[in-house]
Amino acid sequence: MSVIHSLKIAPGHFASVIAGEKKAELRMNDRNFKCGDFILLHEWWDEFTDNVSLAKVTHLLPVGDFIITGGNWVVMSISLVDEKDVLPILAEIMGEGNEYNPEMGGQ
Repeated sequence: MSVIHSLKIAPGHFASVIAGEKKAELRMNDRNFKCGDFILLHEWWDEFTDNVSLAKVTHLLPVGDFIITGGNWVVMSISLVDEKDVLPILAEIMGEGNEYNPEMGGQ
């Protein structure tokens, strides 16, 4: 089953994701990311802005496979979810009666 991970992202990186120029995220894999999961990107500029976007994790590359000191970091290939598909995806993942809570990391 897919999981929605709620993540902060800096304004410049957020703009690049929205523009389709940034298609990967380097992150500590402290959330057990998996292919098929979703990341809900919340633009963060000393506080949350109103800008949010949903992307699907399409590939995971463990950094430790290539760099000895890579630790538990991964490069996630991401694909921006079309705005019209966001609500159906959220409804399917959360199921009826569940409510999304960004403070809980969407899990």
